[in-house]
Amino acid sequence: METKVVLCDLREDVVDAWKDQFDECPEVDIRQGDVFEAGTDALVLPGNGFGFLDRGLELAVCERFGWEVQDALRAAVHDLFAGELLVGQAHVADLPPSTSFRKLIYTCIWRTPQSIEGTVNAFLAARGALAALRSSAGASISSVVIPGMGTGSGGLHPLISARQVRYAYEMYSGRRKLGDKNLSQLARRERKLASLPRSARETEEG
Repeated sequence: METKVVLCDLREDVVDAWKDQFDECPEVDIRQGDVFEAGTDALVLPGNGFGFLDRGLELAVCERFGWEVQDALRAAVHDLFAGELLVGQAHVADLPPSTSFRKLIYTCIWRTPQSIEGTVNAFLAARGALAALRSSAGASISSVVIPGMGTGSGGLHPLISARQVRYAYEMYSGRRKLGDKNLSQLARRERKLASLPRSARETEEG
């Protein structure tokens, strides 16, 4: 079963960046709106390495679904990841039956909240979430919603974040092969992912 990927955020600039970067992926559903109204089976939630859900979208999850979500997540991080998720690791958790989602895909985008400008953390977090999604195929997740990754307090330009998420999606969907020919090529790709696309740089500089 193929899982439908929905990209959803309240910010218009984040949505516009997705449209720019995902123009060759028409199967990806891009929406401007509230992720809690996406109507998907699962929610990707980027956060810290310890499972504290006390700010931003993480806090909204607990306010809507109960603080037992944080308790269960922190217990899983303790038991399954030796107390800490590394950037790019993800965990698929069940949510209470009364919630709008059945599954939460919690992915580490930073060890602790901070600027991730100049990093590929959004790519790593998105790739980790999609890899966890694939390994949980038995959970019958038919659709998943992904919010803006690192575009808030993480400080990532929406186009940089969108390009990193697209790169992760291309690996997940099979459009892009895993890995590159050599380490030099990987390093060049990493520098490219962490920078603005040329057209956006020209626009900002002009």
